[in-house]
Amino acid sequence: KGSREEYVALSHLATIQRLQQNHVNAEHNYKAALTGLEENVGWKDGFTNHTSMELVKLYRETSREPKAIDTLHRMRKKLAQTFENDNDPRVVQLYGEEAEIQYALGNLTEASRLWNEVVNRLAGNSPVARKAFMKLVELQGDDDYDNSR
Repeated sequence: KGSREEYVALSHLATIQRLQQNHVNAEHNYKAALTGLEENVGWKDGFTNHTSMELVKLYRETSREPKAIDTLHRMRKKLAQTFENDNDPRVVQLYGEEAEIQYALGNLTEASRLWNEVVNRLAGNSPVARKAFMKLVELQGDDDYDNSR
């Protein structure tokens, strides 16, 4: 069983590998780091969340959006359990992350639903809520959105 520092270093190594397009090793190392962090420090440690988001980034960069979405769903579940609150900002902001993916996939109705979750659950002065609100305003002006409804 490694230490937090070892898993943090492994996550950093995975990021370097991702940036060098060494996706297979990066994915392996992100998953190993994430498992180690979960077991050693849990989800209250911000680096567990960070490593999971880096894995989401890898999946998006390699056109594996379903895996990115699954990872976001797992993060939401784990963070909601950890902080005992589905409305914790760390949980709710992940709806916005998924909305970005759904939008990129052309799933505009789902993207809209997810951005609405962010706007409705976070305080209006939250930067994440403001960004989600602006995305909704943009979406309402999108002809493709009107045609998809």
